[in-house]
Amino acid sequence: VILFTCLTVYGAGFVLAPLWPTSLGMVVAVVVMSIGNGLGAGINMTIGADLSPSRGRAKFLSIWAMFTQGGQLGGPLAISALLLAASLPWAMVTVGFLTWFGAIWTAAFSKVMGLPRGRRGP
Repeated sequence: VILFTCLTVYGAGFVLAPLWPTSLGMVVAVVVMSIGNGLGAGINMTIGADLSPSRGRAKFLSIWAMFTQGGQLGGPLAISALLLAASLPWAMVTVGFLTWFGAIWTAAFSKVMGLPRGRRGP
């Protein structure tokens, strides 16, 4: 649930920025992105730890970290490619929609992947 919320809020900030092209709009968009980013702080490695098998955990987590770092490199490269093909507003809206797609994908496949659903109370 928190990953879906994180991605939804984070994507909203990207979409909001070009739709409100003023200084105040940019500040609001960045605050929205910051809230979404804060909600998901550390969630990627937490999910990796949750999904890791008890046998071969170190190897699994090292591969998980490698793909995480590849994503950290791929994000700026994707933005650069979008900026070559289109303007900054289009790049930001595209990233926002891709983030929302990721949220929908996460919601649809979280049960299949075995992601923990959180505690259900006492």
